[in-house]
Amino acid sequence: MLRSRRDFLTSAAAAATLAAVPATAREPAAQGITTTPQQIAALFDGLPGDLGWKISVPGQDGAPDFVAASGASRRLFAASSIKTFILCELLRQLDAPDVVEQLEAREVALDSSIWSFGSPSFNPPSLSGVVSARTVLEAMITRSDNTATDMALKLAGAATCAASSPMRG
Repeated sequence: MLRSRRDFLTSAAAAATLAAVPATAREPAAQGITTTPQQIAALFDGLPGDLGWKISVPGQDGAPDFVAASGASRRLFAASSIKTFILCELLRQLDAPDVVEQLEAREVALDSSIWSFGSPSFNPPSLSGVVSARTVLEAMITRSDNTATDMALKLAGAATCAASSPMRG
């Protein structure tokens, strides 16, 4: 398992950022694109709150890496963004026409061994039993339930999520 949740959050955020970069941005010279890091940074200027971000695209065929960043070394609270990364990874793993049926059929134990602080829906030991994976994902996303998040991370596989990150090391 990962050293800490913070390490996982860092890796997941980096993976999502890299996945969000369009294919044309990965090969700017081949596409005639001349976007600069400053132009990308300007897109973030109007966002509220404390920001820290970095987009790093490895250069190909000896070309230099493309890096755009602002406040990337700052430690910031990632809030619930990890929940969307976990949801996407689990849905990617189950990608099939019957994904809903798979999620409804898969049973997940709910007990005090997987409790997290800040769980408005799943609050063991007051609540225990078996729930569907779909119910876990709904609680994680619609109620921001942290116990459901830990359950979903266990379903998706923390090691799998970390292995898919370009920040693994």
